[in-house]
Amino acid sequence: MFWSKKDKVRTKGTRKSAIVKRRSKSKGRFKYYVRRAGISICATIFFIWIGAWIWLSGTAGNIIESAKEKTIQMTLDAGFAVDDILVEGRVNTDIDAINAIINTKKGDPIFAFDPYSAQKMIEKLNWVDSAKVQRYLPNIISIKLHEKTPIALWKNGNTLKIIDGKGKLITDTNIGKFKDFIIVTGKDAPEHTAELIKTLKAEPEIFTITEYAGRIGERRWNLITKNNIKVKLPEKDMGLAIAKLAKIQRQEKLLEKDITMIDLRSSDRIIVRTSPGAVEEYKASMTKGDQI
Repeated sequence: MFWSKKDKVRTKGTRKSAIVKRRSKSKGRFKYYVRRAGISICATIFFIWIGAWIWLSGTAGNIIESAKEKTIQMTLDAGFAVDDILVEGRVNTDIDAINAIINTKKGDPIFAFDPYSAQKMIEKLNWVDSAKVQRYLPNIISIKLHEKTPIALWKNGNTLKIIDGKGKLITDTNIGKFKDFIIVTGKDAPEHTAELIKTLKAEPEIFTITEYAGRIGERRWNLITKNNIKVKLPEKDMGLAIAKLAKIQRQEKLLEKDITMIDLRSSDRIIVRTSPGAVEEYKASMTKGDQI
């Protein structure tokens, strides 16, 4: 196929025109994308500014709170209202303190009550060892308490405090109902009281007549009975010494006699001081190997 000169010129002109058009389109696309990117950046900055303004002005919190209130109201209208508050395991915990923490009454929306926060606050009360707070839909709030177990009173100076079974101090208020508890003294008494009470309870004859117990040198105990007899316990084998005393009490009613002191610190004898000041020695009726 042959082209004339005229055809060649036309063809050449057509190619130039196509190149010019492509370049023009490229520039147009570039300007379009630049313009589009600029609009996107401006829009992003605008929304960031609006968001910051909403946040700093408190509008966001108000919107969220408003939505929360409307949702709670909807659940209340649907019947999710508090009808009963059940408290289990309460013996010494102040009920007014619990009510203040719950801060909920019959008819309030149950979803407005936060069990987790209430549980954490209840567990900070003096008498509470642990607690479990739950919502039972549609209308019940359940509070289950595990209280600390009081075992003795610790006298520190002129103050009496209740001690629990873990040797922890509970409170120094409203202790009148515990006036018959054994009173212990000594800097390290609280942490050793649980062992002492457990050992004494193994021998009811001794436990029921013990009124005071004092830690001596952070090593051992002295007991004071209700008829003011001092009983000196050994540093080691305290349980065996108390068992010996209980056996003699059953046999001879020793603690009912006119004596002021019983020394159990020696393993092979018991020293008894009578009121006039005389000293008598009782051969220990049991040794470590004897059956109790």
